[in-house]
Amino acid sequence: AKGELVFAGGDDVLAFVPINKVLEVINQLRNAFCHPELGLHPEATASLGAAIVHKRYPLGAALEHARSGESRAKNYVHPITKKSKDAVGITILTRSGEGRQFVAPWMIEGEFDLEGEGNIIALMEKLVLHLEKDLSPNFIQSFKASFLPMLNSSLYKQQKIAILKEQESNTQLLTTELTRLMTRSLLKPISISLETVKNLATKIIQVHNTTNNGYEFIDWLESVQLFAKAFKRKEGDE
Repeated sequence: AKGELVFAGGDDVLAFVPINKVLEVINQLRNAFCHPELGLHPEATASLGAAIVHKRYPLGAALEHARSGESRAKNYVHPITKKSKDAVGITILTRSGEGRQFVAPWMIEGEFDLEGEGNIIALMEKLVLHLEKDLSPNFIQSFKASFLPMLNSSLYKQQKIAILKEQESNTQLLTTELTRLMTRSLLKPISISLETVKNLATKIIQVHNTTNNGYEFIDWLESVQLFAKAFKRKEGDE
């Protein structure tokens, strides 16, 4: 099952979805808004909020987190294209009390494309699959340990991970380091090429450049790891 629809009216949708279907469903929802025949309009955009919580978490609080994510998504401005809104805000609250939250655009750049290379939710789905069979999540924690201490908490709202002042050079440096960490985290027998790893690292750092700050990017990375854990657990239950 993909979940339960609570209501859908105008441009508002509320639904409950199992965690192993969340990424798929929210991407399909965004696609439905701009579907040329069934959607609102081919150029329609959508801002979405999602809260990932344990089934025993208070419903009212979960809805507040989802609404907060939607509000942050509506206030998002793409730092490269300067396009406003058209983003997704996700909050993950684990049973142990850990919290992760981020806002990201649907696309790294360009118009929405359900299966496009720049689709950030599709990239998360791809990374989850690689964490299930090809990659250890060690690269995420290693990246966090290396770069999180460089962020100044007093500049939370605007600070990115910046080793070099010039953005293109900084992007290249972060991509090179992430590629190295991911290569070290490959599971044996190795089933993906080093070129695939490099391409994944490139896309991941491009996501960094679209997030509001380095803290949210780290939360985005760890959210991928949490999704991978939850997907594996859910499949085991089934």
